[in-house]
Amino acid sequence: MSDWGVLGLEGDPTPGDPDAVRGMAVRLRGQAELAEHNTVRLRAIAGSGGELAMAGDYAAAYTEALVELPDGLARLARAYRGCGDALFGYANGLTEAKIRAGGALRQGLDADDRYRVALGEVRALLPPDRELLLWPRAELSDGSIGAVTAMWDAAAVAGQVRAAAARGQVASADRARARRLALDAAELRGDAARSCAQGIENALADSGIKNKAWYEKAWDAVSAPFRSWDSFVDLCRDVAMVAGVVALFVSGPIGLALVAIALVAGAVVFADTLAKYAQGKASLGQLGLDSLGLIPGGRGVVSVARLGRTAVAVGRGVARGEGLRLVSAGLRAFSGAALGRARNIVTAI
Repeated sequence: MSDWGVLGLEGDPTPGDPDAVRGMAVRLRGQAELAEHNTVRLRAIAGSGGELAMAGDYAAAYTEALVELPDGLARLARAYRGCGDALFGYANGLTEAKIRAGGALRQGLDADDRYRVALGEVRALLPPDRELLLWPRAELSDGSIGAVTAMWDAAAVAGQVRAAAARGQVASADRARARRLALDAAELRGDAARSCAQGIENALADSGIKNKAWYEKAWDAVSAPFRSWDSFVDLCRDVAMVAGVVALFVSGPIGLALVAIALVAGAVVFADTLAKYAQGKASLGQLGLDSLGLIPGGRGVVSVARLGRTAVAVGRGVARGEGLRLVSAGLRAFSGAALGRARNIVTAI
């Protein structure tokens, strides 16, 4: 158990490294100064005229960019400086909290030592039969000492026991006070951390570099496969593999549904590979491998010919950003002739 156990704490109530936080703040302030310096330079260039003025077809576009860029860089500089200031404040608050917590720990250790000494004195003065009457975890309380000294003929020794117990009670009170000081230090650190977080939030609010909200990140992850045809084909390849494997172990309507899903996804992958094979961008072996997605698990429950005519239309729709709405339409457009050629190729492999 750590030293903090004497205060009834599992560990340091003020965790963290103020020097590391302060070092990060220094780096952020340095970046802010660099951005501020470059902002001044860019504004000087943007405001240049006469012989330094741009001319030509691209001059207007470059001039517009130069006018906007300094403002963006200035916002970045403010964000760096605001974050650096917030971290400096936290480092100072954390330092103060650690000082207070360290003082509380020293007081607690001293009080605990005094308590143990007093308890040792009491145990040494009591005969074995009376020592057994001490209350566990409250050995030196008034009730415990009253129980062990009641009806004891040795009045002088009983007085010494009560005096030692009184010293132990003072030490116990000092230990409890030290615990409260440690908890106050923890609260001070928490306040400093919240202020720092709010300062960083405010610094990023108008910078353009604020982290996206969780729902925006989730949407980016979900929509990523539908931003390009190749990404969509990769998604279909994974779906076909997973659904095909699971379908081997599931029967009934659910199994049939999984087979259908695997076949639809496999048809999309096969159509894409077939188109690439016709263009010389895919090998015959790769075409044969992707054709296996049309018969997941060897089950011929869903006819290949009923999948539709071609998934190429889906690719065009995804490329235009139409996404999932065109998947079913693209599959219905899957030509029977294309599938016939595919089966001939697979047979020839």
